[in-house]
Amino acid sequence: MRLLNRSVTISTFLLLLGLVLLGVPLAAVHAANVTLKHPASSSSFSSPARAQICGTWTTVASPNVGTHATTLSGMAAISANDVWSVGFYYPNNMSTRTVIEHWNGASWRIVPSPATGGSYSFLLSVTALSAQNVWAVGSYLPSITQTLIEHWNGARWSIVPSPNVPTAVVNDLSAITAISASDIWAVGHYENSSGVNQTLIEHWDGSSWSIVSSPNAGSGGNNLEAVTASSANNVWVVGGFHSTTTSTVFQTLVEHWNGSSWSIVSSPNVGSLGSSLQGVTAVSANNIWAVGSYTVAGSPSSYEQTLTERWNGSTWSVVSSPDVGSNWNILESVTNISSTNVWAVGYYLNSSSNGQTLTEHWNGKSWKVVSSSNVGIDNFLQAVTPIPGTSELWTVGSYHQTLHTVSQTLTEFYC
Repeated sequence: MRLLNRSVTISTFLLLLGLVLLGVPLAAVHAANVTLKHPASSSSFSSPARAQICGTWTTVASPNVGTHATTLSGMAAISANDVWSVGFYYPNNMSTRTVIEHWNGASWRIVPSPATGGSYSFLLSVTALSAQNVWAVGSYLPSITQTLIEHWNGARWSIVPSPNVPTAVVNDLSAITAISASDIWAVGHYENSSGVNQTLIEHWDGSSWSIVSSPNAGSGGNNLEAVTASSANNVWVVGGFHSTTTSTVFQTLVEHWNGSSWSIVSSPNVGSLGSSLQGVTAVSANNIWAVGSYTVAGSPSSYEQTLTERWNGSTWSVVSSPDVGSNWNILESVTNISSTNVWAVGYYLNSSSNGQTLTEHWNGKSWKVVSSSNVGIDNFLQAVTPIPGTSELWTVGSYHQTLHTVSQTLTEFYC
């Protein structure tokens, strides 16, 4: 989730996100002296185990860790009865812990995830090859932030050793995708000793994880947010960068793996105030979608509008996408079922500056907003995935039931 700006340190990110998860409305994320209230139940809501009305998004009950602020940030589906989501929760105001949930076809339940130690640990993305081969990535903080990779073998989750840049003060993985059991990519960023974020890409060859050299754009911060692949020789990552260390304008960043090396591929920006990409999906080698947002000048402050871009085999171009109202609109994740069935999710701020779920659909000709469910007052969608072999989808995020209550998991289903 990106809250108020695009390039922040991990400590700032956790502070801002913590305020929102712990009950401070997004519009007042800098407010102080807020009294928090816990929900009466650890379950989000009492809705049917699965959506019954096709053609609509419907909320599905998902658990939380006790009365703690909990959010879901990534998901992957193997079948209609085998879906995973990952995220984190706040056991107190000063730390986070990983959370992993599983759908068995009837209900969501929390599955134990291994302890990492340290103050913070969280999972941001998950990918699945089979019921016995699921991977999740994020980071944890023993003394400096380190990469975190976990694996499900069909019976339990375990931590798999992953490398870090030795001189870095932060190592963070944001996304993961799997081509085969011996060809998996994870991406994110590391912060060097000068406090500048640099791209971080790691690869699993079937036996171990290793860092693969990746380029940076400009001399300012570089962040990789999402990764997708259509084959072993066609892998894409997206994110954003600052051209210099003093620049305040974020620009889109796209990189491509051709089977032997990573290279930067030119991608467009909208306006001059900033653009960023948060999600990417591959329909085919010559049909890749990326989503995010761009900054628009406003009064009293600037705000974000949706951004969708498409690769046609030779160039990236901006494709018009709708916004709800004239406040913040951000797309966080994108997935596809076919070339005429592409979905993106995120959130927008309504007239009261409360977050509302945002789902958009590409039908082969244009993007359209599709109505989605909201619970309480603040709702945010972070990830979306289809069920293989169907036109059904899941999306996850978080919501606040009332003002100043802690965040709860949000799970929605579409058929």
